[in-house]
Amino acid sequence: MSRRAVWLPALAIAASALFSAADAQELRGTIHDSTTRQPISGAVVSVLDAGGRSIARGITNDRGQFRVATQAGGREVSIKRIGFHPRVIVMPTDIAASVDIFMTPLASLLESIQVNDVTKCSKRSDRAAALALWEQVRTGLLATVVAGETNPARVRRLVFDRTLGPDDTPRSQSVRIDSAQTDRPFGAALTVADFLAKGFTSDSAGAEVFYGPDAEILLSDGFAAGYCFRLADHNAERPAQVGLAFSPAERRRDRIDIEGTLWVDSVARRLVDIDYNYLGLDSRIMALHPGGRTSFRTMKNGFVMLDRWMIRLVGSLEPLPATSRAQSVERCPRGSVCMGAPRAAPKLQVHEIGGEIAYAAWPDGTEWSSPLGTLRARATRDGQPAPGVTVHLDNTDYAATTDATGAFEIDELLPGPYTVATEEERLARVGLFLPSGVSFTAMRDSTEILNVPVQSLEDYTWRACGNDEKRPRQGRVMRMLIVRAFEAGNQPVIGAKAVAQFLIGGSEVSKSEVETGSSGTFQICRFPESASDVAIFVDREGMPPFRHVERLSGVLTTTTLTLPTSRAPNDR
Repeated sequence: MSRRAVWLPALAIAASALFSAADAQELRGTIHDSTTRQPISGAVVSVLDAGGRSIARGITNDRGQFRVATQAGGREVSIKRIGFHPRVIVMPTDIAASVDIFMTPLASLLESIQVNDVTKCSKRSDRAAALALWEQVRTGLLATVVAGETNPARVRRLVFDRTLGPDDTPRSQSVRIDSAQTDRPFGAALTVADFLAKGFTSDSAGAEVFYGPDAEILLSDGFAAGYCFRLADHNAERPAQVGLAFSPAERRRDRIDIEGTLWVDSVARRLVDIDYNYLGLDSRIMALHPGGRTSFRTMKNGFVMLDRWMIRLVGSLEPLPATSRAQSVERCPRGSVCMGAPRAAPKLQVHEIGGEIAYAAWPDGTEWSSPLGTLRARATRDGQPAPGVTVHLDNTDYAATTDATGAFEIDELLPGPYTVATEEERLARVGLFLPSGVSFTAMRDSTEILNVPVQSLEDYTWRACGNDEKRPRQGRVMRMLIVRAFEAGNQPVIGAKAVAQFLIGGSEVSKSEVETGSSGTFQICRFPESASDVAIFVDREGMPPFRHVERLSGVLTTTTLTLPTSRAPNDR
């Protein structure tokens, strides 16, 4: 199936240290619980000007302490923390002195406080309680954003794309790993104004790009004005949680919107996650529940970070009729999910696309690791340890090299299915690995122990050329040629016609006509064992003929071709 998928919600990751500005005046102090006198972590402290606008802000650490750089124009100090009544005090006159501020805990997250209502929403008996909870949710989201602004975390991110079967069991997945110093582990590309005006999609080169809500969207006045809120029904699987359901106040034709629920732990007084569904897609796609989830994790010092996100999207193996939408690979921007213009009755397929933080660290020494899976295995060749072999998990960035005993370990495995392969120099030239025949499914906080056989090139070519894998080779050898064609910029040449002319002493002994596949690759088996060279001719419309001669070696010959992108004569 042709597809291009990675969506990106951008709820900001929280940091956990103090804000400080070198050589600048600072407002310093400690926030306490007025009932217990204990310090309060994760409280947002904002310096406000005469118009009530925030001109500087910071967040308390695990000792309830804060430092906020001050500047001219500060009149008041606002203090907010989920589960507490907000406070506003007059800016202290003695800026050098540390201040102690006390906050009063709410008796309930549903306790009514002063909030702005949205007149376009219908009146409900739970309206006041829902708006009160909404204000607490906004306070929790604000804390994640401010903490990220003041002290970005160093994170290691895992991004995945899973194909699901009819019972929603993962059939296959790809995983990519990268590291960054960032306040936002995953970033959406559109502005708040774009989201509010156009919905949760945008057009990019003929494809429709899907987005999810991030903290800035949820915190915006436009979101509060454009959505209606109610208390969610009780969920038996969430016994200590209260949910705030949201839906668009008005539905507009051709606008892809969302509705969902933000869940809060009413005992620990922390954000848990956001579940949402897309609205406005083709009815056949809607029946498979496209949507997403973003979850939060509270650190030991009380701060919150986004640790996982996932979007469930429905693509098609064939295009949908012109009245609906289906997945497309047409120039989909990285970090987005694309759905293109369809043409025929579909066979639908469900994907989960998302990401997870495997590891996060902050300058104050706070660290966190996700409870992911581990593979411990031993590679063997003909029953003996295989040292110095590089092992890969197919279609992922996971890799390791075996030690002197053939042992290796790969950790931080996202849950899901994996296939093990090993690296061989000739295959690596064309981006391929030696399959081991070993597959497994990783689970959270568990270790898989395996034995991984390293097959020979003779076995590989025998099987790759279509021979019966159960039938022994009995010494027989199958020669194989693999060619991969690129253009400038390492772009694979797809669908190009090619001719391979096998030679002995410069004279042709056989010829094969082939076409490059989706990765720019073609392979040929069963050419004469006596052939010593191969001349490869590639013909592309609008381009001059391309010719390359390669010496054939052993059972496997691999080569890469870089084809010209202009009509200049080929001088090879």
